[in-house]
Amino acid sequence: MECSDWLPQGHVVLWTRSDVRPPSPQCWAGVSDNPFRQRIAQVFSEDGDGHMTLDNFLDMFSVMSEMAPRDLKAYYAFKIYDFNNDDYICAWDLEQTVTRLTRGELSAEEVSLVCEKVLDEADGDHDGRLSLEDFQNMILRAPDFLSTFHIRI
Repeated sequence: MECSDWLPQGHVVLWTRSDVRPPSPQCWAGVSDNPFRQRIAQVFSEDGDGHMTLDNFLDMFSVMSEMAPRDLKAYYAFKIYDFNNDDYICAWDLEQTVTRLTRGELSAEEVSLVCEKVLDEADGDHDGRLSLEDFQNMILRAPDFLSTFHIRI
């Protein structure tokens, strides 16, 4: 199915069942060029496989709306950046994040240096990884977080 095929032109579709699948992440307006689109779908899907129900899809858009509270956005950003799902953002998770954010334009050495700097600045308990609390404290120092962690519809 093509991205344009999921909603016929000129028709309004009302989804009433939670097992109805919304379009894949590649079809989402404003997300198709997002390097985290697959990870976002995994985090918001019930079983973590990226296949979202309508309820999951609506939850995602609610969290990604410009009106969502900072703490809620920070919680989901943390989950998105926690690639290995261990409830911490470790050096490997940061490498995945930086590589996606820079679209692979940095050398391995440059990525490693950025990750080291992030951990130096944000790791409050100095255990070599970021907890949710460490991450939330880092977000408080990032005034543009609320304006950048959203999807416009």
